[in-house]
Amino acid sequence: MRLKLLVAMVYLIPFFLVAKQQTVVGCFSSGRINVKLIQIADRNVVLAYLIYGKSSKFIPLAFIKKTEEVFDGRPSEFTIYWSEVIDGKINGLYVISSQGARYNRFYYRSKSGREVQFQENLEVYNNDRSNCIW
Repeated sequence: MRLKLLVAMVYLIPFFLVAKQQTVVGCFSSGRINVKLIQIADRNVVLAYLIYGKSSKFIPLAFIKKTEEVFDGRPSEFTIYWSEVIDGKINGLYVISSQGARYNRFYYRSKSGREVQFQENLEVYNNDRSNCIW
């Protein structure tokens, strides 16, 4: 039941946050696999979803935790852990690390343990970095 509520929140909450939200788009590739990550934040609420390649379907992500590593003279590095939710079930884990405006690490680990490493694909962003042009 909690998982269904979480999935419903992923669909509904963005409509309530439109006035104050911050949306960040990341474009990533791993070989022939392309992924667009959309993170939506407003104060303490953080939502995210993924779109693979040119698909019109999205995969909701459930927030697990966020860690921060502080450095002298450099921006902090933030790592966010997300559960992949497919058909109301946890299917895998995404781990995304960023420092300033750059992504340092992004990988997916399936329930079976298979891991896919992604790299930020700077060449596919549109002019204002709001979309990935595959």
